[in-house]
Amino acid sequence: MSKTNPLLFLLIWCLPAYTYSQTGDIDSLKSLVRSDNKILQIQAYTELCWEYKFRNADSARTFGKKAIELAEQINNDSLRANALHAVGITYQAQGDYKEALVYESQTLALRDNEKQPIKVADSYNNLGIIQDELGNQAEALAYYDKARRIYE
Repeated sequence: MSKTNPLLFLLIWCLPAYTYSQTGDIDSLKSLVRSDNKILQIQAYTELCWEYKFRNADSARTFGKKAIELAEQINNDSLRANALHAVGITYQAQGDYKEALVYESQTLALRDNEKQPIKVADSYNNLGIIQDELGNQAEALAYYDKARRIYE
């Protein structure tokens, strides 16, 4: 009789629950986009963009761009910045750093206008990562330094 690997057993036992949990979250978010509340819709579309960023970048961007559009309609720059950031991350995840740079730069401008220092620092840090990936070390270090100063 062979011994069963306890780690393998645990993985097989937990995987269906993990998959169901993620599917349930996505289903919940998809139900929120049908809400009459525009803010909930924007937040749900942004979260869907985030959830799909590694699964299906095209779907993620569709959700994110819908969030951007709705945020523009209600003139909410904070929610628009979050959606722009999420879309930028989808490009970054696929290695399209130039497009990611466009979205994160727009995010930074909105966050800076909204006086959200931690989110501004997060954007500087993300711009540093993008510049790093593009091979622009001097620009990356400048962004990292700006982020560090705000975080401190």
